[in-house]
Amino acid sequence: MKTLGFHLKDIKEMLDDHKLDWFNSLKTQLDYILKEKEKREEIEGILRGLLNEMLIEENINLTKVQRLIQLYQQNFNKREAFLAEIFNKEESELLDYLPNINRGDPDTLEWIALTAQLRKHMPKGVSSPEIQRIIKRMHEKEIETYGDNPEFIKKLWDVRKSPQKSESAGFYPIDSETLDFFEEALELYLKSKEQLSN
Repeated sequence: MKTLGFHLKDIKEMLDDHKLDWFNSLKTQLDYILKEKEKREEIEGILRGLLNEMLIEENINLTKVQRLIQLYQQNFNKREAFLAEIFNKEESELLDYLPNINRGDPDTLEWIALTAQLRKHMPKGVSSPEIQRIIKRMHEKEIETYGDNPEFIKKLWDVRKSPQKSESAGFYPIDSETLDFFEEALELYLKSKEQLSN
């Protein structure tokens, strides 16, 4: 019984009760174990998110850690309802492909690495070769992930650029300086690409 997660006190009571409803006892224990599993998965996600955060930010302060934990624990249903107001059904399906800092899948890890590189090289300016290579890969990755879908990208970017909307959507917070820099660097990259094709 202990291997099934029962506490010693509960085991003693169960063994003393000769009329025990074993089915309901086991079902109750299963419900308890599933809730505990859910909590552990949430904690795993928060820890993964904090580790990934440290890859993007060179250091991390306790206030930001607390803020991120609160963000990760936000009500899932509220986030879903907020996103449903902005994105249509087809676009909502594309949201599943967004990188999530609480995951460790290869696509998310690549976005994290690209964001960290972007931040590292920002002092060099938007036209530096390093920045333009990073922006090129981000743009390619955007197309690989979402296809040619400018309306969806515009809506996504509108949410991302607003700290309030971004928080309501449950997006990882990125400072406005980095977002503005990215936007300017992307604009330069797209102009250069257009000039090369003409």
